[in-house]
Amino acid sequence: MKFYIAENGQPAGPFEPQELLEHGLTVNSMVWNNTMDTWTRAADVAELSSILNRETESVPPPVNDDFWHEPQENGYAQPQYETPSTEQRIYGQPVGGKMYNFKDWHTEALIVTILSLLCCCNLISMILGIIAMSKASNARNAFAYGDKQVAEHYASTAKTLTIIAFVWLFVGSIISKAIMTYYPIDLTGLIGKLYNF
Repeated sequence: MKFYIAENGQPAGPFEPQELLEHGLTVNSMVWNNTMDTWTRAADVAELSSILNRETESVPPPVNDDFWHEPQENGYAQPQYETPSTEQRIYGQPVGGKMYNFKDWHTEALIVTILSLLCCCNLISMILGIIAMSKASNARNAFAYGDKQVAEHYASTAKTLTIIAFVWLFVGSIISKAIMTYYPIDLTGLIGKLYNF
């Protein structure tokens, strides 16, 4: 026996009962055929309710979390992948039930880069600061994706480079000040020679 099914408020069909499943038949779908007085819920039609029951029985149950951690027949366990949760993607939010404050050293690296540009154009500190900012950005990205170990590695590298850049900024400034004191350079004369004044 064939049935019509209501699709988007319009009758479609007629279809065999198995074909109705391909058209999105659910327990709440409205169906009709020439033996019925009105449109009826599929769950209330005996012939269709048995098909719906068979379909729900064939759907496997959800897999529990322990499934992937159990050893297989050959003695090897399946890989244990963790999907980053939304809590791990927000800075300073709980990770694994604990509050985790992540420091990536990006701000400090930016400060040392700007200072090295302003103070005597200290090229070494500026390069170290730029590399540190790059590593800090990598740390932020890794932390945003929930990879805490990689994020900590990049943050540690950024911290080391930033500290070295700060130290070199001050040491380099002292050295350049000492050189300028003992070997003064007449910048106006030098510029005049360059532009043939």
